[in-house]
Amino acid sequence: MKYLGNSFDIHTGGVDNIFPHHEDEIAQSEAVTGETFANYWLHCAHLVVDGKKMSKSLGNFYTLRDILNRGYVGREIRYVLLATHYRQSLNFSFDALHASRASLARLDEFRARIRALAMGATPGATPEWIRRAQTDFSNALNEDLNISKALAALFDLLHEGNKRMDVNSLRPDEASAVEQLLVAFDRVLGFLEPS
Repeated sequence: MKYLGNSFDIHTGGVDNIFPHHEDEIAQSEAVTGETFANYWLHCAHLVVDGKKMSKSLGNFYTLRDILNRGYVGREIRYVLLATHYRQSLNFSFDALHASRASLARLDEFRARIRALAMGATPGATPEWIRRAQTDFSNALNEDLNISKALAALFDLLHEGNKRMDVNSLRPDEASAVEQLLVAFDRVLGFLEPS
């Protein structure tokens, strides 16, 4: 309470902590303060590695340092860790890291094309296809942090933007609007800007 106050918005933990740990935490804190302990509880499913429980005895226990030493970067790791809904088991694998690298390369290429086209332009009226991506992204996150749908909205934007750039039908002011939307998306995702 010294650091967080009597209550806070979000409390996370593993599904194995719901009972008795989190229920005890609520009972103790609310008995002392008379206030709601946490407004939202996000109980995450377990991390597995290549379909098996992560453990040192199985030889499938990795630290961030281990993964970084294999040549992967923070944004690739973040993408993998973020790409699964928090209530589903995350199956970590090096194949998933490789796939995240490929996805991020597509996103980087798209951003470079958008930035080049938007250079010096200011956003005009936002076209419906860009507004739809923004709405779909927000609605997905408002639906119990449905990250799969949010990422689908991002890649739908990428697909539509690339299609329009390929036929020279994307105006600089539209590219500027897309760039601004990507910046907004990245405030949530934290992996769109190359490090």
